[in-house]
Amino acid sequence: MTHEEEIELGKEMAQYAADPWRFVMDMFPWDSHPELKGAAPEKWQREVLEAIRDGLPEEKVRIACASGHGVGKTALTSWIILWALATCRDTRGVLTASNEAQLYTKNRAELTKWHRLFRGKEFFNLTATALIRKDPGHEFTWRLDLLPWNPYKAEAFAGLHNAGRRILIIFDEASAIDPIIFETVEPAASDINTQVIWCCFGNPLHNTGPFRECFGKFAHRWKRFHVDSRDVGISDKEQIARWAADYSEDGYFFCTRVRGLFPAAGSAQFIPVDLVEAAMTREPEALPNDALVLGVDVARFGEDSSVLYPRRGLDARSLKPIELHGLDTVRVEEVILNFCLQHQPDVIFVDDAGAGGAVVDHLMRHPIVPLPSPAPPRRQNFRLKARTLALANARRRGNSGILSGSASFSASFKI
Repeated sequence: MTHEEEIELGKEMAQYAADPWRFVMDMFPWDSHPELKGAAPEKWQREVLEAIRDGLPEEKVRIACASGHGVGKTALTSWIILWALATCRDTRGVLTASNEAQLYTKNRAELTKWHRLFRGKEFFNLTATALIRKDPGHEFTWRLDLLPWNPYKAEAFAGLHNAGRRILIIFDEASAIDPIIFETVEPAASDINTQVIWCCFGNPLHNTGPFRECFGKFAHRWKRFHVDSRDVGISDKEQIARWAADYSEDGYFFCTRVRGLFPAAGSAQFIPVDLVEAAMTREPEALPNDALVLGVDVARFGEDSSVLYPRRGLDARSLKPIELHGLDTVRVEEVILNFCLQHQPDVIFVDDAGAGGAVVDHLMRHPIVPLPSPAPPRRQNFRLKARTLALANARRRGNSGILSGSASFSASFKI
């Protein structure tokens, strides 16, 4: 390639700085190269690339994609990497995966393939651990590193800042990546005046953890995709048919490995999420004589919040839950008393373990507070059995009850 051709190609790539979809279609030889003849991006891949394009005016783009096997996740990550580095000067990025073998065999092998097919491959060096711009003086400022994660060395992800430029973060097989890595990357994903593109891909293997919360508690921050292997042209339909014969379509294996859906319940979860989510969308139908019950969980200080959760019959949505953060027990007691004066509940249940005990002691002095009878003496496991019974009742009523639509309350049911 001559110097003039390099300049022209550089200008052409710069046109796609805000359009990864057009970049992918124009920067790879889809019609002329034998390896790609007859191939084309899948519909879901195009939708993800267009979601990045549409989010770029806001500078912060977060993509979460839960999928089955064989849908083309690794190819898509390679396209995004090449687009991000080729179209924005001094882009910095990091790619990590579930484990080191996945990162250096599957991810790097796929990146090697697409780098080789990329029209602008002469601009970049692909080493064993990084994709680096060849431009002298930019070896440390214009690159993407393949970085294995380690929960004891999370600080390796802490310095990913690039003010005024572009940052690319890709987590592959994100279900297996430790929460501390998500927490460490989060500050970099909030740099001002900086394009930050954070993409998480993977099979939805676990019903808890930060990847699951991209679709739950923090769903409002992420553009989310579920990809069913059966809907993708490149997937192995014969293997899927064998799995369909061996496993239930609603079971853990088929949901997580084919349908791209998170399991209904985790291994340590008593109330399945599908019951909670159904209760969050069901229309309220309270009866006139239904009792108004108030549940109170006292958290006092720290990251957790104290919560007042009212329920009339099976309707726990019409009266909105009250979430209190950083209040001492006296202030929480005042909020409960105000609720009693305003709504006159029939009964209040307070979790009296820990800080809740002080609240119960104070509330018992007020005749307007309808507390149930205290636990009988000398029955040490009474409260434990009562808690178990309450959870069992909550699970039983999940098919007809109505919950608040708050994502934070949905997350709290992962018991």
